[in-house]
Amino acid sequence: MPSLQHLPSELYAAILDRVPPEDVQHTNATLAIAAPRSPVPRIHTFNETRLRTADRVTLFCSYVRGAAPDELARIRRFSLETWTVDADVVVNALRRLTSVERLCLFIGSSFAPEHTEELVERPFERLRFLSIRFRPYVKKATYYQFLKGAYFDSTVLKMAAWPALADLETLSIVQDPLDVAIAPTNFAQPIVFFRLDPLSTLAHSPLAASITSLRLRLPRREFVRFLVDAPGALPSLRLLDLSTSRVRDADAVNLLANLPSLHALIIDDCDAVHGGDEQLAEEWAAFGRALALAGHQRMRARERVLKEYRETLGVVMPRLPQREKKAKKGRKGLATATVSLREKPEPSASTSTALPVVQEGDGGPLPEILERVRVVPPAPTLRALAVTPSAHIPASSHVAIVDEFRRGWAEGMTTLAAIRARLRVSAKQGNLKTKIRVMRFARPGEEGLEAPLDGLLDASEWDVEESANAVTGVPVLCLAGPRRDGAHAEGCPHPIGWETFGDDL
Repeated sequence: MPSLQHLPSELYAAILDRVPPEDVQHTNATLAIAAPRSPVPRIHTFNETRLRTADRVTLFCSYVRGAAPDELARIRRFSLETWTVDADVVVNALRRLTSVERLCLFIGSSFAPEHTEELVERPFERLRFLSIRFRPYVKKATYYQFLKGAYFDSTVLKMAAWPALADLETLSIVQDPLDVAIAPTNFAQPIVFFRLDPLSTLAHSPLAASITSLRLRLPRREFVRFLVDAPGALPSLRLLDLSTSRVRDADAVNLLANLPSLHALIIDDCDAVHGGDEQLAEEWAAFGRALALAGHQRMRARERVLKEYRETLGVVMPRLPQREKKAKKGRKGLATATVSLREKPEPSASTSTALPVVQEGDGGPLPEILERVRVVPPAPTLRALAVTPSAHIPASSHVAIVDEFRRGWAEGMTTLAAIRARLRVSAKQGNLKTKIRVMRFARPGEEGLEAPLDGLLDASEWDVEESANAVTGVPVLCLAGPRRDGAHAEGCPHPIGWETFGDDL
């Protein structure tokens, strides 16, 4: 009977093709050791590369230096899972991996910002998954980072300069919370990012257009406003994990108002809602109500911008049609003079459009932007939410919390339905009769009108009703925390995050 050592190389290749990707490297190496004289294909040793020790890193970098380009092109998944390495050698090796699709990196204290900046200087064009996990902490006090300004802000800015990558759907940037078992806390430890505005640049970059899953964890840092400080951020995002960061309840509402495709939100250990026993009903109901009305917040913000634009043109339309007053008999005084000596401000270049600008006394038709514009509040897209309650709230109160959240959500949806009902009447009557132009936000893939109506389209009565029918119930609220052994609610976002990001962080 032939032994394992006498199998042809094609059979070895067939065996390795059936091994799960995360185990193929170890299996290939084990076969090569067990049958050193057999034709085990060595190329599989690094196709699915997972380096967990310094010795493995050294072996891999040595292989890369002598490998042909076609051999390196076979490497599709790479994971560096050790904190102490020669960063120069690792960066040089990684830059040769032109076909990598999944890239996971542990960035420890041996990495300087110059290393990661060089690593992301050019995009990995086939990248589908990118995870960067920072642990910059040190055991001995050093002020090198502070004196040199050694922060990783430039890494984010370099990534924001990448062109759009159609295949890149998942991005994870995580700073590990400080663990006293790893590093002492009796001196100031290094931080990863000094400024937070580069996150805004990243969220509005071409790279962000294709991202559907984002994990961004910066312990105790408050950065939500930078993610959504302008329209158009992360237009395709469906899953967002901001755990361990500082996210207030108002920040959560802001996220829902400005991320039109968001379905799952994880904000564990973020101090989002504090409600104790006395404030439990009020705070959790208010939280649910505010989330349901996030689209209303977005609507009001946009209408405010349009109102300010109309005022810059010097023409303010009345809020409601007014009856024409009859002229009173008698001599008209100076108070009724029709000539104005005030100068009207010219529209700025940033808000100029193809629409005509009406000067006082023209007597011509008003441009469309000068009508009173009402925007249909978009329906909530949130389907699952994970929040870690305050530590002083017992688990026995979780059922009551969910009930109060659902009650508040229902109240918010009732308010939203009333707003839509009024807009539906306006849309049905038409612009000429009501002096109101009803519009809606453009959906993903649709092009809105030109500025200042960019991102908006005219809404019909059908559009308003369709928006109302898009609501499919209360989001699942999970209060179990991030651990797998918790009492997770059915349909909660935690399993989605574990599967998407490939770990239990």
